[in-house]
Amino acid sequence: MNIRVLFFLSLGISIALISCRKDMPQQESDNIINFQRNENNGSTSQTQEIKRTTTYPLSDIKEEDINQLSLATSKHRKQKRHKDRTSVKAIDQRSGNDEVIKQIQDIEIHRIHSNSNVQYDLTPLIVRNPAINSYIWPYSNFSLSLDNDLFNNTDRYYTNGIHISYSSPAFAFFRINSILPVPVKGSMEFNSIELHHAMYTPYTTKIPPLLKDDRPYASTLFIRFKRKAQLLKSGDTRTASIDIGLIGKAALGSVLQRGVHASIPSNDEPVGWDTQINDDLILNYNYEITKVITDNNNYCGYTILAGALGTLNTNLLTGLGIRTGNLNTVNYSVQKINNQKKRLKKTFLYSAETRIIGNIVGHNASLTGGLLNKNNVFALQSNEIKRVVVSAEARLSFKYGSTGIDIAESFITRELKKGKNHFWGTIGLNFDF
Repeated sequence: MNIRVLFFLSLGISIALISCRKDMPQQESDNIINFQRNENNGSTSQTQEIKRTTTYPLSDIKEEDINQLSLATSKHRKQKRHKDRTSVKAIDQRSGNDEVIKQIQDIEIHRIHSNSNVQYDLTPLIVRNPAINSYIWPYSNFSLSLDNDLFNNTDRYYTNGIHISYSSPAFAFFRINSILPVPVKGSMEFNSIELHHAMYTPYTTKIPPLLKDDRPYASTLFIRFKRKAQLLKSGDTRTASIDIGLIGKAALGSVLQRGVHASIPSNDEPVGWDTQINDDLILNYNYEITKVITDNNNYCGYTILAGALGTLNTNLLTGLGIRTGNLNTVNYSVQKINNQKKRLKKTFLYSAETRIIGNIVGHNASLTGGLLNKNNVFALQSNEIKRVVVSAEARLSFKYGSTGIDIAESFITRELKKGKNHFWGTIGLNFDF
């Protein structure tokens, strides 16, 4: 079967999975949303409001409710806080002429450490199951990042990467989460959809490739569905994700690199993209576990254990990371609020993070080609690649209000036996709303 047919078939199944909201039976207590709804009784002669607090099963929750929760949060974060004000109001027009006001209570979750009291500001709070402290992160986020070795004045190996991510509480109710298991008891859940594009080239692009002892041209393009759970007491995380896409000419790597090089007069046109890894399907499953080993007001240390299985990568990774600063960006993604409750004001936040990871490589399609299509002009043999690779990253993150910027430098040891070590830089923007 044609690789592109397989890709579109897989993508169609994924869209079907994510477009279907998970409907649960009425008595299912593990999937509920708590909020207060004040409803006008519809009378034209009276303006009396009937107030009630209701627990809505997911089977009764519509897409508009989830979107309204995000809208309420966005509006609320822009409002000025008052000491005696602990709620946010949003207008829902869905009932026609009747105005429905959802009053979503401001709730805090406390995580106690031996020497610190960490508070989370969650408004509104989406509750899966209050009995087991299962929650869904209510804020949305958009991020865009660019990897390029141009920052290190090179043009080889992993030469460019683009990552676009959008996270939303609405994604927590897509059926695809049923194949992305993470612990929900005592945890906060984060859900996102990402687009990843990457380009790989030989050591030089200025001459025709030698087709031996070098990295082949390759390009990947895939969508990632990601689900993460953070344990509220410990800060440990579990992240499951699935990648669906293509490697090869259909990923448009040659078009993009040639276009960029043509737009810069001093750059030579890359030679040899016609020898790139041939079209093949990307279908990968990834899982990552992080465990906090030390955490205080000054720094956080954690361990990483991850693995991947699929047509793009099959590997096992382990490593260590450390972060310092007042911006809690490491595996938490949850905004730390100090004891003075500085909540979500326009405050300048920052963090510095570094991590080192060892990777045991089983399969890498960008080096040896895909698993389904072996018809490549050039690809490395399995005995030509390094089975143990070490990578490291140093990252600075800054945030003011809802806008953040990330700057990072990454390093990786030789991926092929006759290759060289490689560096590249990263710059990214992210926005909360």
